[in-house]
Amino acid sequence: MERRWLLFFILTFVVVQLFSLLMHLNEPPPRQGTGTRPGAQTTATAAADGVTTTAAAAPATAAPATTAPVSELAAAGAVSAVRTIRNTTVTLAARPGEITTVTTEKFAIGFDAVGAVVHSWRVLDPGSENFVRTLDSPGLELVRRIPPDAVDPLTGAPPAPGTLRPQTWPLEIGLREQDAVSYEEFNSVEWEVRRPPSPSPEKEVLQFVSPVIGGIQLVKTYEIPKRGYLLGLKVTVRNENATTVPMYDAQNRGLTLRWGPGLVERNLGEKSTGEEYYDGAVYRIADRIRMVQPAPDKQPIEIEGPISWAGVEAKFFAALFVTPAPVQGASRPQYFFRALVPANHKARVENFHPPLTMEIATSRFDLPPMSQRTFEFDLYVGPKKHKILKAAGHDLQALMFHSSWEFMRVLYLVLTDLLNWIFGLVGNYGVAIILLTVLVRLLVF
Repeated sequence: MERRWLLFFILTFVVVQLFSLLMHLNEPPPRQGTGTRPGAQTTATAAADGVTTTAAAAPATAAPATTAPVSELAAAGAVSAVRTIRNTTVTLAARPGEITTVTTEKFAIGFDAVGAVVHSWRVLDPGSENFVRTLDSPGLELVRRIPPDAVDPLTGAPPAPGTLRPQTWPLEIGLREQDAVSYEEFNSVEWEVRRPPSPSPEKEVLQFVSPVIGGIQLVKTYEIPKRGYLLGLKVTVRNENATTVPMYDAQNRGLTLRWGPGLVERNLGEKSTGEEYYDGAVYRIADRIRMVQPAPDKQPIEIEGPISWAGVEAKFFAALFVTPAPVQGASRPQYFFRALVPANHKARVENFHPPLTMEIATSRFDLPPMSQRTFEFDLYVGPKKHKILKAAGHDLQALMFHSSWEFMRVLYLVLTDLLNWIFGLVGNYGVAIILLTVLVRLLVF
């Protein structure tokens, strides 16, 4: 009899904890601002099959693009100084530059021609069946902004008038030649925007070509599905020099891709909801998943090995770089993972959780004269929902409840699937949770 009562109390505790967790997992995401401010003007200059181009801020919805006043664009971290890059006529450009937005069923992505980076990534369908998409609901912004009025993290002084705090942006690159010459300027110059033919009617293709700096040119090609969450990303490094160029940094890393700052826009100054404590960087190596949370003023967290995917996660969403699968019979190539809180992200603002930056890098490589090297990744940006992650492939569903014990993780997934199945029958999560409670109690007794 004691064993039955002990089993009853253990299962009751598990059920209570699961109810709390499942209710949070299935809450509709908070509605964000529309992203279109009073006085903004519509300036769509080009549109082709879901692609729009504007001269300033990315649009928040599938509606025509909008341009915000310059003073408001400062909050996005624009570059304040303009200078010419060494031995070239190429100048650093103010950010944001020309924004090209691709809108699909799942998200609206604003690509900035300055650096060919992501300026805005709004999820229009976060995977929740009770999420209603309307014209005045632009989706959930996943790109965070560093507060422009935050004090300097080193001196404690506020920024000088007219200056702006820089920040990293998703899909920036890192590249060094013999650990001596940095090509960081590629993230701050204007790239040419091209629209090559798509290999499939189900995809949009957007390509950015950089100017030549030090005989090196970069090309970023994005293949964006019209209905899914998994993007294709190709980065080509071209050597137009007459000599071989060795590409590596102090850690023997070759090409680096970044995602930062963090994930999911936070409302500055508002009372903490506790969701920021789920923010972290995550990677999978040798079928093991680890989540790390770097801290300000601490050393970066680094690892290398056969990484299959890595990225950043919040409570309900994730952005993951997926490395190419090895050819049959070969071992997976080595990649480098790093997570840190950059100095310019340590904003001393109450209720502002400093966002991290995650980096994934290839091994060092050499570029022979007049040659090029292309690196391919898949990029998942979307909800942490088992069904959606599984449909994306690459065993991404392993991200779900990855920090739990394996037997508890299996139980969580079974109950989550069961809850969603009941919801499909009754159409109401409140009723579904009650029915699941009754079912679990019947099984317990």
